[in-house]
Amino acid sequence: MKRNYSLLRAMCCLSLALFVCSAWAQIDEEEPKPWLEEKAEPWKEQGYKLPPYPREQDLAPLIASGLSLQHEYFIDLNSLSRGDDNVFRYTIVVSSASGARNIFHEGIRCLGGVAIQAPALVKIYAYGSSSGEFRPARTSEWRRLRGNGVYSYRRALADDFFCDAPMAYLDTRRMKLRFAGKDWSDGSGSTEEIER
Repeated sequence: MKRNYSLLRAMCCLSLALFVCSAWAQIDEEEPKPWLEEKAEPWKEQGYKLPPYPREQDLAPLIASGLSLQHEYFIDLNSLSRGDDNVFRYTIVVSSASGARNIFHEGIRCLGGVAIQAPALVKIYAYGSSSGEFRPARTSEWRRLRGNGVYSYRRALADDFFCDAPMAYLDTRRMKLRFAGKDWSDGSGSTEEIER
């Protein structure tokens, strides 16, 4: 009697195991398998046009951690943009203690998600000239962002602004408010607040 009961129990367990396996196989076939789907298209930079040359009234001091103490940095608020290709573009004015000024129009592309010192790329589109016009860079290509010395502003922009969680999703208007030191968190700032 005990022997029959053990045999019956073993058969029930085997039947139950077969049923679970067959049900699992059916569910597994219905679930999407993203790793088998087509790979996403490679990133491509969108077409881009240089902004107007910066005006004094549109410059806001860049206040961020890790900046070189021997220079002052100013962001041209009118040049700030975030393209559909997720590149943040801006014009920066770098002033030395002696009063010399360098102007760059650049782009930063965040690669490593939202994190301090995350990998990012930088590209110089143009340099400011003494004639008050942009001169396109001879070789304009994406390079790993290092941001040392006079170029410490690049790392600061990536870490404190562009690759920072709150900034990554701001529209251009609120991005300008944040750089101008205005209330940008809820987007309540008026257009007049960023016009100088």
